[in-house]
Amino acid sequence: MNVLLLRWDTKPDKRIRGTFRRPASTRRTSFYADDSVLLLDSAMLVQLSFWSVEPSEIRPREWAQRISTCPSPLGKTEDAITDLSALLRDLGPNGRPYATEVTIESSGRSINVREATRYLPSVGLIQQTDDECLAVTELAQTWLSSADDAVLMHILHAGVQYFGELLAVLDSVGGSASNAELLDAGRVRYAMNWASLDPIRRRTSWLRAANLVEQYEGQVRITDAGKSFIQSLDIAKPLASITFTSNVSAPSPMPEVLALLAKTTDETLQRRDRVSNYLATLDGSAILAIREFVQKLRVRSTEATFVQHVESRCRISASSAAMMLATLRKLGLVERVGVNAFQATSLGAAWSEDGNAVDLIHIAHCRLWGLGEVLALMDGSPKGGQHLLKAVGLPSTARERLRLLAEANLVQKFDQARYVITPLGLAVREELPKLAVAIPGELEHETKSRHEAPAKPSAEAVAEELELASVTSDDSTRLEKAVATALELLGLAEVTILGGQGRTDVIGTLPRPWHDGSAICFDAKSSSIGMVPESRVSFGGLAEHRQKHGGRWSVLVGPAFHHRVHAMAKSDGQVSVLDVAYLAKAVMQNAHAPLLPEQLRELFAPSHSCERVRSIEQLRHDADETRNLLSLVLTALEEEARNPLDDGWLSPRDVVRACRPQSQLTVTEVSELLSGLSTLPWVGGIEHKGQQQFRLIAPADDLLARVRFLALGMRLE
Repeated sequence: MNVLLLRWDTKPDKRIRGTFRRPASTRRTSFYADDSVLLLDSAMLVQLSFWSVEPSEIRPREWAQRISTCPSPLGKTEDAITDLSALLRDLGPNGRPYATEVTIESSGRSINVREATRYLPSVGLIQQTDDECLAVTELAQTWLSSADDAVLMHILHAGVQYFGELLAVLDSVGGSASNAELLDAGRVRYAMNWASLDPIRRRTSWLRAANLVEQYEGQVRITDAGKSFIQSLDIAKPLASITFTSNVSAPSPMPEVLALLAKTTDETLQRRDRVSNYLATLDGSAILAIREFVQKLRVRSTEATFVQHVESRCRISASSAAMMLATLRKLGLVERVGVNAFQATSLGAAWSEDGNAVDLIHIAHCRLWGLGEVLALMDGSPKGGQHLLKAVGLPSTARERLRLLAEANLVQKFDQARYVITPLGLAVREELPKLAVAIPGELEHETKSRHEAPAKPSAEAVAEELELASVTSDDSTRLEKAVATALELLGLAEVTILGGQGRTDVIGTLPRPWHDGSAICFDAKSSSIGMVPESRVSFGGLAEHRQKHGGRWSVLVGPAFHHRVHAMAKSDGQVSVLDVAYLAKAVMQNAHAPLLPEQLRELFAPSHSCERVRSIEQLRHDADETRNLLSLVLTALEEEARNPLDDGWLSPRDVVRACRPQSQLTVTEVSELLSGLSTLPWVGGIEHKGQQQFRLIAPADDLLARVRFLALGMRLE
C-alpha cells in the first residue's frame, strides 16, 4: 500500500478535513482530524483541505426563512448538547435510513431516526441523501469538529426565530424574566403567534445547556457568558414596529393588459376559477417558469412535446407537466389550436416578451378568484396564509395565489405561515377590478340555489390536501375528511366518516356489480414528522373494527409507517398499509383514466406497495399511449385532408409513415383504430373505402367534440 504521510502545524483553531474512498468501494467517507500526523493510503485520498471555525461567520437567515418551531432536546436539559452531538455522530456524513432506530446516549432509550431529527433539517444540521438516508450536513460536521457549544448556538440562532433575540430581550429587561414574560415580549416585539409556553421552554432549554442562561425561582436569568455571547449575534430588529405606508406607485399595465382590464365585468369576475392550480418552478420561481413555457409555445407545439420539455426542465412527472399546461390555459396565456396542438395567445405572447410580474398579477386576477380579494383583506398586520384563503372562499390547497403575490413583491412572508402586504401591493390593489358587491367567500355558498349541487373538488386539490393533512397532527379529522373525499373520487360507494372511540375512521364499499360489495375500514394516521410509529397502530383494534363494521380489510393511511408496521401487516394478512403519496397518485391517475375494477381492488388489497405503484403507473402509461395514438392518427388525416393536391385518402401504412419519427406506431394499431372509428355512425368524421383506405370528412375537432358529447350524454343516472 502506498502510504501518504501528512504533517502540518497544529493551531487551536485549525483542523484538517478530507474525503477518502473505502477499499473496494466507490462510496466516499469524510474524515476530520486534530492530530498533526495522518497516515492514509494515497490511492484512497480524494480531497483534502484546511479550515478554521469562526462562529460569528454563521450568518442568520432572513426572518421569514427561519422556522418558528425550535427543535426539542432529546432528553434532559443538561444533556441536550451531548445527546445531539452523539446523535449526529451516529448518523455521520453517510447517513442512516430514516426508519431505523437510534439510541439516545443519556437515557438509553431507542427512537426512530426521523422522529429524533425532527426540525433539524430546517436548521441545516440534517439532510436527506440520494438513497433515502438521513445524514449530517457540512454545517453539522463543522460544529462536531469544533466541539464548541457557541457554534451550535449560532446555528440555532441562524435558523430559528426568536432564539438569540430571546437572549437579547432577557438582557434588555435587566437579565431576569419569567417564561410568561418572555412569551409576551415575543408576541409584542416579534409578533410571535404562540398560545403556550412550550416554544419558550424549548429555547431556554438549549440556552441553559450552553450555560448562557440559568433558571431558578421561576425566573430565567442571563449569565455572564450569555451577555458576552450576545455581542457576537446579529439580532433581528423588532418586527412589530414595521410600518407599511409608502408613496410607491403601481406601474402602468401594458396595452394588452389594459384591454383585458377594460372588458372585465362583474359577470366575468364572478365566473373566475376557484380551485387550486399547479405551478411548476424554475430556479425556485413560478413566474420565471410561466414566462419560459409561454415563450416555448409562441411556436405551435403538440401536448406531448410540451409536456416532455416541462418534465426535463423542472424535473417533474408527466402528470404535473400536463397540469402546468392546464394552468397556463386557465390564465389565458395559452390556447388549443388543433386536435393535439397548443400555442400562446396574443396576450400570452405579448406578456412573455418582458415577463413583468405585476402585469401577470393583473392577468391572473381576471382569470383566478382570490388574488385581488386577498390583497383587499390585508393591512399592516401579519395575516395567516390559510386564514386569508379561507376568508375569500378558496381551498387551503390554493397556495399558488399567495406564491404569485409574493413573487411579484405585492406581499412578503412575515414568517413560515403569515404574510404582510408591501407598499407595491397597496398600490396595485387599488388598480385591480373589483366586484360591485363583493360576496364574502365563506358566505358565498349560502347565496347559491339550494338545488345547485356543490362543486366537485378537483383531483389536484384532493391529492394536495391528502399530502398536507397527513402531516398536520393538530387536527385529527382533517386527514379523515381528505381520505373520504379521495375514496368518493375513486368510485367507492357508501363512503362514511365515522371516527370516535372503538370505531374506524372511514368506511367505504367496493361497488356492485363490479365487486362483491365488501366493506373496507380505513384508519387515517397523521404525523407531523412524516412517520407513523409502531406505537400508534393497534392490530387488535383494527380486527375489532373489521368485526364491528363487517369489513373485509383494514387499510392504514398515513404519510409513512414504521418498518415494523409493514412487517406486522404482512403477517396479519388482513391489513393493508397505504402511504398517502400512493393514494394521491391514484386520485390523479383516476382523473385522467378511471381505474378499472381490478385496479381499484388492488389499490386497497393487502399487498406490497410496489405492486400498487406499478399498477397505477401502467394504467397511466396505457392511457397516454392510447391518447397519443388517436392524436397522431387524426393529425395525419387532417393534414392530408387539407392538402389541395390530394383527395385525402390514406392507408394505415401511410399514416404510420407520416407519424415518424414522432412515434413508432404499428400498421395493426392504426388499422384497428381507424376501422373502429369508421364503423361508428354516431361519431362520423371518418370515411372508409376498399380494404384499407380512410379519410377525414369533417374537422378532427368536431369528431372529438361528438365523442365527448356522446360520453356525457350516455352518463348513467
